Amino acid sequence: MNEKLWNKIDKHNCPYYINPDDICAYAREYILGKGYEGGQTNSDILNFKKPPNKKGRRYRQEAILKFKQDIEKLFQPIEKKKKL
Repeated sequence: MNEKLWNKIDKHNCPYYINPDDICAYAREYILGKGYEGGQTNSDILNFKKPPNKKGRRYRQEAILKFKQDIEKLFQPIEKKKKL
């Protein structure tokens, strides 16, 4: 996985609907108009959006697990990160 997973939103990449004074970060970026061809992040996001009862829910569960792991990395204590 990419070392610099989380990116901080600053005044240069702040969408209009986020207050520039807010502290906000993102880990993945969806490539609009590319669908599954847009890479792993697009695939994960599209799989996450599948209804739980639809065929292919295994891929939805895998996407949920990836997002969960990304969030856990953000909130790991510093001591625990050093051990990795």
